Amino acid sequence: MLKLSSILLATFMLASCQSFHSVKPNQKRYIANIGSGALKGFIDDIARQTQGTANRMSAAQIEKKVLAYIKKKESSAAYGNWQKMGILDDQAKNIDNLYDDLPYMNKVHKWVTQNITDILPINPSMAESAYKAIVQRSGSGFNPYKLTQKQLQQLTTARASSTSPFESSHIREVFVKGEMRTIASAETRALYQQNYKLYKARVKNDPVLATNIHETIESAMNITKRTGHKGMGKGCKTFQEKASVEVLEMKANLDIYRAKIIEEKAFAKAGGPFDNIDDVASAKRLTTQEVDDATEEAFRKVLNYTDDEARLAVQRLKKAPCQVY
Repeated sequence: MLKLSSILLATFMLASCQSFHSVKPNQKRYIANIGSGALKGFIDDIARQTQGTANRMSAAQIEKKVLAYIKKKESSAAYGNWQKMGILDDQAKNIDNLYDDLPYMNKVHKWVTQNITDILPINPSMAESAYKAIVQRSGSGFNPYKLTQKQLQQLTTARASSTSPFESSHIREVFVKGEMRTIASAETRALYQQNYKLYKARVKNDPVLATNIHETIESAMNITKRTGHKGMGKGCKTFQEKASVEVLEMKANLDIYRAKIIEEKAFAKAGGPFDNIDDVASAKRLTTQEVDDATEEAFRKVLNYTDDEARLAVQRLKKAPCQVY
């Protein structure tokens, strides 16, 4: 595992070459896949709904089909299915089970729940119902299996303006841009728009880049939604234009975990889930220090940093010249 703060800073300073530090080889990892429970519930729901239909499947059968799909590359395709999920070739090979304790599985789980009809011959209404159940707690009104008329129009625009050949990238773009428009602060909204613009210029037709960029932006916006604070810094053009696919993939893994634990802490402090931060009393909102503490926790659990390493990394990455957080 590589030290992300060193990578980010080296990427900024050296642009095309990174200087990496290795994690202690015997250090045990404790990251739990935050999406495991959601995916298991989603698959169980789909399996239940197929009972009594011509496509009856057990949860175990669905899991087997999903795992096979992840690792498959169609002979006519330029990319493997795993790349649409934002992971690299070696990472896909290392997946033995859908619930493996690997830092990139959260992206895989999310993609599967949002694109199950690409994998299984099921009625979209089944996927719609199962997806709605797993996002109820988040308050998300977005359902990839039941787009509103406005979202369908935006999807048409996304398809026409994108070089990505993948429908999942277009749907994620609709969601991410839609979330940006809901951010009340014009300053924060402009920050995300500028970061997204710089990142998106890199995508072209690379699904790995597209997925990880969407994950990073979406994670930052979710932090704003749950805390009222900015979820990312102003960044820097050099990093966003030059960071390797591997670096952006690693950063997305960190950002997803960071956003999820911040959401959980925000709900706990508020006394329960909420849809709008404006409905939460100031005293019950996370402070910037609490957000930083959660960011340090993400560095420790996702990248194996020690307490001191995590604290210093967050301090460095919140400052110029490349303000990532």
